[in-house]
Formats: sequence, C-alpha cells, structure tokens
Amino acid sequence: LGMIYGLLAGALWGVTFVIPKLVPEASSLLISLIRYSAFGLISILTLVYHRTSLGPYLKSKHLLMSCLLALLSNSLYYILVVIGIRLVGVPFGSLVVGLVPLTLILFGSKGKLSRAVRESCVLIGIGLLCLNYQVFTTDHDSGVSIGGKLLGVFLVFLCLGMWTAYGVLNSNYLKAHPEIRGSVWTSLIGMMSFFTMLLILGFGLAIGINPLEEWGGLHSEIQLRLLFWCLTSGMLATWVAYTLWNKASQVLSTSLLGQLVVFETITAIFYDHLIERAWPDLAIMIAMIFIVGGVFRGIRESRA
Repeated sequence: LGMIYGLLAGALWGVTFVIPKLVPEASSLLISLIRYSAFGLISILTLVYHRTSLGPYLKSKHLLMSCLLALLSNSLYYILVVIGIRLVGVPFGSLVVGLVPLTLILFGSKGKLSRAVRESCVLIGIGLLCLNYQVFTTDHDSGVSIGGKLLGVFLVFLCLGMWTAYGVLNSNYLKAHPEIRGSVWTSLIGMMSFFTMLLILGFGLAIGINPLEEWGGLHSEIQLRLLFWCLTSGMLATWVAYTLWNKASQVLSTSLLGQLVVFETITAIFYDHLIERAWPDLAIMIAMIFIVGGVFRGIRESRA
C-alpha cells in the first residue's frame, strides 16, 4: 500500500505544475495565496475534528518542524516554483524538480548504494536527460530575457534543494515519531502553510505587491477559472496528496520514496501535453520507458 500511496501522491502533485499555464493571467503570489488558503482551511477543519486528541501534536518540536516543512514544501516553495516555471517553462521546471528522485535516493541511502539502486538511478537519470533533450534542442520563443531564464533556472534548482530537504526531514521525523497520524500531520503542516503564506503576503504588501488588488482587476471568467484550479489543487494536490505521502513515508525507505516521486514529473509532462492537445515526441516517450523501468527496478529490489 505504501507504494500505491506514493504513486498517487506524485500523480496529484503533477497538477500543481500546470496551474500557471492554465491561469497565466494570475501572479504566483495570488495563485499561492488562494491555494494555501484552501489547504489551510481544510487543515484547520480537520484539526478541529481531531481536537480531543491534539495534545501530543502541540509540542514545540512538532510545531517548529511542521512550520519548517511548510516553508520547504508548500508556501515559499510553490511561489518560487511558479515564478521559475513562468521563466523557463513547464518541461524544464518539472524536469529539474524531477531530479528529486535522484537526490532523495542519494541522501536516503547515506552513501550505501546497492547495485539495484545504482541501476535504478542510471535508468531514471537517462530518462531525465531524454526529457531535457527537448528543452535544450527546441527554440522556445517565450519572450523571456537571458537574465530572466537564468533566474528561472536558479529558482527551480533552489526548489530542488528545498523539496529534497523536505523529503528527507519529513521521512526521518515520521519514522522517529510513529505515533503521528498522517492526516493530522498533513493538517498541522497545512495550518502552518496558511500562516506562513500570510507572512509572505504581508511582506509582499510591504514592498508594494498586492494580490488582492490584482484579484479585483481580473475578469470574472478568469476569477472562476483561478478559483476552480486553486481550490482543486488545495484539496486534492495538497491535502490529499500530502496525506498519502505521509502514509508512504511511514513505511517506505527514503530512497524508495525518491523513486516513486518521479511520477510527479511524468504526470506533469502528461498534463502539459494534454492541455496542448499534442502527443509527446519520441524523446519524451523514450524517457518515460527509462524512468518507469528505473522505478520498477528499485521497487523489485525493495521487495527482495
């Protein structure tokens, strides 16, 4: 079941990469504000429901860790992802963040890589290189300057580091505290994501960025589209996905989790082509074969 939870979480997370493309009129701050307001509300309602058993979760160490994980995987992370994707595109953005499987495997193995894990890394790495082929050999006229693209590259690599840190810290913390329930831990992180999002909003207002004014300036049709995708993302691609991931994190090794999270990249690129109503090219098809093969090589080893 842990593997199924991990695969489903990756498939749901893939949705978050295409929201900037579905609603290009909205800023990264506005998208994040609505998404994490929805996530925060769902989380707070869940915590209220479990209020009689919340005592052990309100220890300072749990609150501090959930706040750190919220920044690394949600509020600050997603703002940077959206900005990066708009500067370098969905394929490249999802590709770099798609390196998370390799970084999680390397950090999770603590330098001790079995032959099967090395083979899995090689297959996944070849797949990611094939996906990169289209990005570096196709002339995308995005209107973004060289400086903007460099900033985008920096941001998505920063996000890679942030999500790797989240994956390792969250997995280790849940294994060290098996009494923590996955849904309650997700809700605690969700509440912290909402609060940290409000702090980021306050900083934005202080420097003259007001997403509330931006919302008022959007056409009603765009507002409805933005609400639909952000609320869907807040519920399915955030609360449900993180609950599934936490359940997987409690029973699977960090290196195996790294192999499963690669499906976030696969589904993001699949959704992107679905929106474009275009078939994936040969490089992407080959990449999928290598990536899926690498994941299943690692899964087979974990069962041995």
